[in-house]
Formats: sequence, structure tokens, C-alpha cells
Amino acid sequence: TPSGGSLYWPASLRPGLRKRDDGFCAFIKLEGTSFICSIYDARPTTCAFYPYVYVRRDDAVFFELAAGAPSFCPGLGRGPAHGLEAEFKAALLQEEELAEYGALVRRWNKLVVSGAVEATFRNFLKFISA
Repeated sequence: TPSGGSLYWPASLRPGLRKRDDGFCAFIKLEGTSFICSIYDARPTTCAFYPYVYVRRDDAVFFELAAGAPSFCPGLGRGPAHGLEAEFKAALLQEEELAEYGALVRRWNKLVVSGAVEATFRNFLKFISA
């Protein structure tokens, strides 16, 4: 979240989906006894990559499971296994999307600083959807 209620973001800030008061993603819904993502087919790469987290150092990528994932990720250990090559490609795609987001935020910040746009959430949504 931007500091001080301003809509001026550091470009290094990673985007995230809003969470509900109970800590769950706003797009998770309960169907029977299972939690289901209501935007699964259109989910961001950050979500598609979950429950893995990675750190990239030079040309190496280190993977691990997100803390607590085994206790609440229903897909772990189910379905076809993905090789490290597929996970590496997913990590690169996520980095590309984060770089695009960083560029978008830098353009927004320049508009805000120059006074060309009023820093409101509605204007930010218009800006990112243009």
C-alpha cells in the first residue's frame, strides 16, 4: 500500500491482490468444503506461480515453497508434475510482468509529480486500464 494515503508508489513495490479481513484473497470463495479461486482462468502470474517462491541470482533461480503452503494449498502433490524448466519459465514470465508493472508505476508517478493527473484511486484505475 502506498504510504501516507498518497497514490505515489515506489516502482519496486510488488502488486498484490486485496485480502479480506480473514486473510484470504478477495477472489477466494467457499464451494462446499473447498476454497475455489473465482478468477482462476484469468489469475495473475503471481497467483499461478503460487505456492512457489523464488529468488533469482544472476542466471540461477532458487525455488522453495511458500511458508505454510502445505497446510492450505489443495493442489500440492496433485496433478501432473512440472519440471524445473517449466517453473523457471514461469519465474521469467513473472519477472517480465513485474518489470512492465514497474514501468507503468514510474509513468504514473511522473504524471502525479508533474500535476498532470490528480492522484486518486479512480484515476489510477483509469490509467492502468487505458
